Amino acid sequence: MVKKTWDLTISHNWLTSQPFPQSLPSVLEGLHNLYTSRTSSLTRVAIPLWSIWKSHNAMVFDNDVPKPMGSLLRAKRSWAK
Repeated sequence: MVKKTWDLTISHNWLTSQPFPQSLPSVLEGLHNLYTSRTSSLTRVAIPLWSIWKSHNAMVFDNDVPKPMGSLLRAKRSWAK
């Protein structure tokens, strides 16, 4: 579900490319680089991460089936606020 959500962020022009490699140290380094660059890119990565987390919680606590498009749409709605 997470991989499909990230793929949607690219195919729907939310992000221009995958923001992170597969390994955790590289993900942490990528987040740090986004933070230090002080661009809106960090927010455009953080909002989908938050939305994926919300989908995870809905699955765990409400037995909801996570939907990648639903996660992307939640992220876009949050960005628009």
